[in-house]
Amino acid sequence: MDFFPATRKLAASLQGFVQMQLFALLSAIVAAYVLGDIQKLSLSVAIGWPLSVLCWRLGTRKGLVCHREVVEEADEVIS
Repeated sequence: MDFFPATRKLAASLQGFVQMQLFALLSAIVAAYVLGDIQKLSLSVAIGWPLSVLCWRLGTRKGLVCHREVVEEADEVIS
């Protein structure tokens, strides 16, 4: 969203929409498989948690996006 500050609200809305759709699809698939068996449910949680942490870590690692450069580019576009 920092790359296009003029359309930040649209980008945030689209990001939220895509996130909700992916969650709904994944939940429907996983829930159909694990419902009724506590071992499958606990296994899905045990697998999902480390995957979530891994995705968060990959998305927030340093060097992925240098915020200072993005802000400077945005200032040039606005002025």
